[in-house]
Amino acid sequence: MQAVADFDPDTQAISYRPPEGIKMDVTDLQRVTRIIKKAAVYFGADLVGICKLDRRWVYSRSYMEEPYRGPGSRLVNGESGPQEIPEEFQYAVVMGFEEEYDLIRYFPSYIAHATTSMGYSRMAITNGYMSAFIRNLGFRAIDCTTNDVALSIPMAMQAGLGELGRSGLLVTPQFGPRVRISKVITDLPLLADAPLEFGVTEFCNVCKKCADMCPSQAIMFGERTAEPNNVSNAAGILKWPIDAEKCRIYWSRANRPCVNCIAVCPYNKPFTWFHRFVRWCTDHMRWANAFYVKMDNLFGFGKPKTPDKFWETWQPRKD
Repeated sequence: MQAVADFDPDTQAISYRPPEGIKMDVTDLQRVTRIIKKAAVYFGADLVGICKLDRRWVYSRSYMEEPYRGPGSRLVNGESGPQEIPEEFQYAVVMGFEEEYDLIRYFPSYIAHATTSMGYSRMAITNGYMSAFIRNLGFRAIDCTTNDVALSIPMAMQAGLGELGRSGLLVTPQFGPRVRISKVITDLPLLADAPLEFGVTEFCNVCKKCADMCPSQAIMFGERTAEPNNVSNAAGILKWPIDAEKCRIYWSRANRPCVNCIAVCPYNKPFTWFHRFVRWCTDHMRWANAFYVKMDNLFGFGKPKTPDKFWETWQPRKD
């Protein structure tokens, strides 16, 4: 049967959808999940995992006309309403997008921020493709392109993409905290991944480099706690709560972006054999974490590069 074409007079665009009632066979969930993950990578994601939708992470309100952005919905600036995601939406496809290491090293500058902005652009494209792909399989999808609808980091943790670091950011085995996160919530049945644990908490207990280098002092030095700093934190979760208000105020007053906590993190390294070996050591020989931090400092990692000759030396990646 042929797909049905819809014409949107507002955007002058044609969209396609499967005939009413036609759905992909989902009896083999391993196959379905494998297809979804391959499609996510093809559409641009560097990392992809699946989690069950934990509604603790879903925002109670949404700044849009309709909480579920289905066909015909429109964003309305400044308007908010209760966000009600139907119970059929049980899964989330969580995707990670690498921020380029060679650009992050030019912190604090707009060069470093450029790779973050590019991450958001890649997110938007990939999420649009991924949502359309799921809908054309006969299921529904909520495109959470930006940091709306639900909290990205706890969902990424549940999807097995990484652990929570002292900086309040997701730390992945492949890229450390150099990732942007997006998700697509769906009623398509999938197999959830298991959370990942590779020694980040123990390492962050010793390291503290992100707290040292935070210009707004928004990252705490002490032990993890379940108590929030302010209204920006979710209570009852054992973590290093970030003072997001201090962070945001600094951004506004400095009038420039800040990626210090990402750039100085010892997990922020290229995915070479040597750095993979060191990461293996931080997982399997955690008693030596203080030594790893000293060596990171000794070799000069986490120091900013001057952008004066950036355009003369930088080579764009072609992968």
